[in-house]
Amino acid sequence: MWPSVARESSLTFHCWLPISRRQAFEFLSDARHLERLTPPWFRLLPLTPLPVEMEIGRTIDYLLRWRRLPLRWRSRVTAWDPPRRFTYEQEHGPYRLFRHDHLYRARNGGTAVVEEVSFAAPGGWLMHKLLVEPELRRIFTFRQQVLERLFDREGGSGPALGHDELVSQAIDASRLVVRRGRIEGPFETDARRRGEALAPEEPEEVEVVPGHLGP
Repeated sequence: MWPSVARESSLTFHCWLPISRRQAFEFLSDARHLERLTPPWFRLLPLTPLPVEMEIGRTIDYLLRWRRLPLRWRSRVTAWDPPRRFTYEQEHGPYRLFRHDHLYRARNGGTAVVEEVSFAAPGGWLMHKLLVEPELRRIFTFRQQVLERLFDREGGSGPALGHDELVSQAIDASRLVVRRGRIEGPFETDARRRGEALAPEEPEEVEVVPGHLGP
């Protein structure tokens, strides 16, 4: 018999960026970049005045539009260790539980970014498996794809993509396939494959200065 309440689950996503750990940490901890990294079908707009000075205990309010349904979301920073890690957790919002851990490791002259999402969906097991988990996979696959293409473009090592083309390619990459009972995006598969070949963390970071990273 299916459980009436979904248990806590976790998803892990990886990408590698050709910038220093400090630069990756500063970019991803800045709430001004959230809209840029969020897919158009899942709008997440900060309501707290920006920029936000991040620290443990800091709360940020958002307006979330999911399938045209407006929702309020408040998150709290529960771990802050620049440039290694930061974590925020839902204080008020649509999930029974939501925690987003960001880890940064110096790898191969750049930074390996590991994002772990722990969550418990409202409703039961069916809503968790058929709606919430697949949607989170799509959202974070989109996010990782935009990050890779954004820094590749702005770092000068790839073609110059316009915003519409960038979003279009990220949406294509976030389309899901079902393989042997589990759902995953193509980018997550590629990232996992690359992650297995990464060298141990480098003791010293190599500073790579990309182009302008602001919104």
